[in-house]
Amino acid sequence: MVAIYCALLFAGIVLPNTAPDATQAPVCELYRQASAALTADDVDGAFVALDTLITSFPKSPLSEVAVVHLAELHLLRQQPRVALELLANWAPRVESSTTLDRLAPSTRSQFLDVFARGLVELPQTQVVLEPLARLHTRLTPDPAETAETLRSKLRLEVAVTLARTQEKLRNYQAAEDWLQRACEESTEPRQLKLKDDLAYRLPLLQVQNCLAQNDADGALDRLQQFQLADLPSERQVAVRFLILEAAQRGHNTSLLEEQLAWLERFIDAQERVPAWAPTLALRSAEHLCRHKRYHAASQVLLQAMDDYPEFPQRNEYALLQARCAIAVVDFESASAVLHTVLQSPHAEGHEALPKAEWLLGEIRFMQHDYATAITYYQRAAERVDFPDWQVRARLQMAKCQESLGQPQAALDNYRKAVESQISPQNAQEALGRIATLSEALGAPVR
Repeated sequence: MVAIYCALLFAGIVLPNTAPDATQAPVCELYRQASAALTADDVDGAFVALDTLITSFPKSPLSEVAVVHLAELHLLRQQPRVALELLANWAPRVESSTTLDRLAPSTRSQFLDVFARGLVELPQTQVVLEPLARLHTRLTPDPAETAETLRSKLRLEVAVTLARTQEKLRNYQAAEDWLQRACEESTEPRQLKLKDDLAYRLPLLQVQNCLAQNDADGALDRLQQFQLADLPSERQVAVRFLILEAAQRGHNTSLLEEQLAWLERFIDAQERVPAWAPTLALRSAEHLCRHKRYHAASQVLLQAMDDYPEFPQRNEYALLQARCAIAVVDFESASAVLHTVLQSPHAEGHEALPKAEWLLGEIRFMQHDYATAITYYQRAAERVDFPDWQVRARLQMAKCQESLGQPQAALDNYRKAVESQISPQNAQEALGRIATLSEALGAPVR
C-alpha cells in the first residue's frame, strides 16, 4: 500500500490515507499531485490531477474516492450543476463498490454531503426545475432494490429541493406534488426527522396553494388539522401567520385579532425581537386600516419605521401610511410619503415603485389635475415587470384622457388594458368605454 502524504486538505477535502495497490503507480502519482496542489492552495492544479485520474483510470478504486473531491472542487468553482451531474453519474458505481469500505469508509457519507451542498448552491429559479426533474428520474433505483440505497437518498434530496424551489417560485401545487413524492420516498428509520418535517410542510403548502387561489375557507379547513399547543414555537408561529392571512382574506375579524394578539404576546416574551416582528406590525396596521382606524394604523406604522429601520419591505410601511393619509384627505402628507418611496434605493425593481406612482396619480386624479395624474400613471404603465399595475395605470390614464377631451388616446389605452391581463370587472368597464368611444369617433369596435 502506498501512503498518500496529505490527509487533510484545502477546503475540508479529505483524501484517503492509502492507495489500493503499489502497482497502480500512475493513479497514486495523480493522487499525490492533487494532494500537493491542494496543500499549496493550487485548486486548479488539483482539479487537473483529479480529473485526469478519473478520466484516464475510471476502473481504479481510487477513482471512486477522487470523484467526490472533484465534485467538491466544482462547488468551489461555483459549478453546482456540473458537480451534481458528476455525482449522479458515479452514484451506481460508488453504491456497488466492494473496496470503499476498506479504502475510504467515509466516502459514501461524503458523497451524500457534497451532493446535498450542491443542491443548496443551486439558484432557486425556474431554470433549475427541468434539470433537477431529469436528475430525479436518473436516480431512480433498480426495481429489485428494496433497501434504501445511495441513489434513493440522492433522489430524496432532489425531490425536497424541487419542492422548496417550487415553493420559492410560488408554484404551490407543484411544490405540494414534489413534497408528497419526498414523503413517499423517505423510508429508512433515520429519515424519520425529515419525514416529520415533510409531514408538517405538506399541509402548509396546501394552505399556501389555497391562498394563492383566494380560497380562504379551504386554507382555514386545512389549518384546523394542526394542534397548535403541540407544535414547537417556531412552527406554531408559522401556522398562526397563515391563519392570520386566511382570516384576513376571509374577513374573519375575531380569528384574525386572536392571532395578532397571540403573536404580539409572543414577541413581548422574547429576549430578542423575532425576524418576523416587522411583518406582524405591517399586518396589524393593515387590519386597522381595513377597519378605517387610520390614525391608529398610522401610529403603528410610524413606530414600526422607528423600530425596524432595516426591514427589507420598509416601503410597504410608507405605502400603507400614504393610503391612510389619502383616506382622510391629507393629500400633502400622502404625496410626501410616496415621494420618499420613489427616492428609496430599496424600491428599485420592486412593486413599491409602480404602487407609489399609481397612488400619486390617484391623488392628482382626485384633485382633478388630470394632466399631472397622467404623468404618474404613465410611469407605472411603462414598468413591464409589473403587468397588473400596467393595466391599472392604463385604465386610469384613459379616464384622465376622457376628462381632458382626448377620446382617441383614451380609446387606445382602454384597448391596451383589455389586451393585457385584466380582471373581469375592469374588462367589462373597459369594453363598455371602448364601445362608447368607438361609436363617438366612428371607429370600429375591436
